[in-house]
Amino acid sequence: MCTVSFFPQPNGGFVFTSNRDETPLRPAAAPTKHGQERKHWYGPYDRGTGGSWFGTNLHTTACLLNGAFVKHEHRPPYRRSRGVIVPELLQAASFAQFLANSEFDGMEPFTLVVIEHPTNSVHLHELRWDGQQPHLKQIDPQSPSWWQSATLYNAEQSALRSGWFHTWLDRVGHAPQQDEIFDFHATAGVGNPELDLCMDRGKVRTTSITSLFWSPAEARIRYLDLLAHEEHGLLLF
Repeated sequence: MCTVSFFPQPNGGFVFTSNRDETPLRPAAAPTKHGQERKHWYGPYDRGTGGSWFGTNLHTTACLLNGAFVKHEHRPPYRRSRGVIVPELLQAASFAQFLANSEFDGMEPFTLVVIEHPTNSVHLHELRWDGQQPHLKQIDPQSPSWWQSATLYNAEQSALRSGWFHTWLDRVGHAPQQDEIFDFHATAGVGNPELDLCMDRGKVRTTSITSLFWSPAEARIRYLDLLAHEEHGLLLF
């Protein structure tokens, strides 16, 4: 949930990838099908908290990162867990309906990246809740985008990691495919476990990588459990 990238694809689709930086004490959460009736969604599910940080319902995809703009002071108890946001969004009729019906007061700050992708179009949104008010921004879906958790990386560290991202893009020289993007998320860095994309600070480390490839013709999730060293795939259609 703490390092996220979005890449448009030549076929009108996209690749959306997330490194989850979390306590290694949390149980594994390989992607599966969730929900009931016409409100099915797909993605990893944290049974310890009853929530998720990444998922798709085939016309909307979302990922949640901890923190908004800067590192905040953790002040529990909070009214609701941030982990409910992604499942609730993916069971709503639309992102607009979710925004109209949601109340974020009393929730810890977060960043929510939302992709709306009906059959022939892609719309990319960024919603940041700073603990006081929401900040909604539209992002160009025709260009690669990149997010990092404000709770784990200060401005200097974020700039360094963003530099790896842009240097890699320049070196690739074309629209990277899912496997190339996945490899970047798994290996980028300078050998510093505090900062590498697969980070390890002891109590917090990168526990998994989740990547969605979506196009009008095919959708699939690739998931790597870095603790168990197990990979899972889920073909959505």
